[in-house]
Amino acid sequence: MKWIPIVYMAAGFLALSVVMGIGRFAFTPLLPPMESRGLAPFSAGLLASANYTGYFIGAMWARRLEPGRGIIYSGLAVSILTTAAMGLSGSLLPWLVWRLLSGIASGLVFVLTAAFVLNKLKAYDRLPVSGVLYGGVGGGILLSGLLTPALVERTGMEGAWLGFGAVSLLLSIFIWLGFQLKLPELSSRNLSEDKVSFSSNSAPDPKAVQALYLIYACAGFGYIIFGTFVISLLASKGELGLSPSYIWAVVGAAVIPSCLFWAWLQKRIGLLSSLKSAYILQTAAVLLPLISPTTGFAVASAIGYGGSFMGIVALTMILARQLQPLKPQLIMGGLTASYGIGQLLGPLAAAAVTTGSEYTGGFILSAAVLLLGIVLLFLKSHVIEKSIVSYS
Repeated sequence: MKWIPIVYMAAGFLALSVVMGIGRFAFTPLLPPMESRGLAPFSAGLLASANYTGYFIGAMWARRLEPGRGIIYSGLAVSILTTAAMGLSGSLLPWLVWRLLSGIASGLVFVLTAAFVLNKLKAYDRLPVSGVLYGGVGGGILLSGLLTPALVERTGMEGAWLGFGAVSLLLSIFIWLGFQLKLPELSSRNLSEDKVSFSSNSAPDPKAVQALYLIYACAGFGYIIFGTFVISLLASKGELGLSPSYIWAVVGAAVIPSCLFWAWLQKRIGLLSSLKSAYILQTAAVLLPLISPTTGFAVASAIGYGGSFMGIVALTMILARQLQPLKPQLIMGGLTASYGIGQLLGPLAAAAVTTGSEYTGGFILSAAVLLLGIVLLFLKSHVIEKSIVSYS
């Protein structure tokens, strides 16, 4: 029954697909239809920031909770219901409530699913495949990008939201089935080895943790502007030969294998060098649509963005586990919260510098903050690396 921990990883993959790829990111390809109904850029920024405020709350809350099936199932239920509810009302106030609640669910489920599944994989010596878990975000993005044109055309914007709620419900059935499987008993040898490994853990260097929080906040700010407004930017330019939603599907397709790629690269050039490379790639991807919003540049941008943003998340979470393996959800929750602060500020800042439906200023701001994160990462690498050596 050695395959059962892999089933847990697959269930975690689907959980992230539901709460992140759909619950959070279906908003991106559905934003142009919402804007065509009269939603202003500033209101779109408010909706995005409401979701990311919820993400911050959920991530902070997760720091106080033990990872387990019950809380994950509850978060999934909230995500499904709030996704469907977006199609039942057409005004800003209820949308703000649903996006806030959806964000709380995504923050909870992301942190606790990652901690829950990674702990199982580590205990059963399956941690090398953990990169697949974070690809779940890409799976949901891929689905949302592929399904949006057909759903909007046949059922309208409201029907599309309801459709994504139904898809999330279907996926959650498989999540429940996966997590309900009973894991095989660990041998006393494995248990004692795991105990010794964890009991030797000490508190991480606060300077390393604080530096990582700040760097990760820059990533959250920089990536979310692209992740919220890129489809609207491309739609407003009108230079693509296909539906902009399919560019979002390319992002999702690039996300799925990206964490495995960064895990492979990490083994060859090191964790921090890989993280620096991911930040540089993401910055370049954000700038490409500004150079030219044509199909070739848009696809290249989507591949670079999708290939980097979850890589940054996965590599940063590996750092968190190395800094504090006893209770990784403590640092994971703090990191996810700092990411959330960047995310809730990003859309508002982008909306503030947006003229009409032109998001160019927001994308320039996104790239600038990502560059700041790169500079900080290079400056603080020695502090972080020293802490890893001392406490991993």
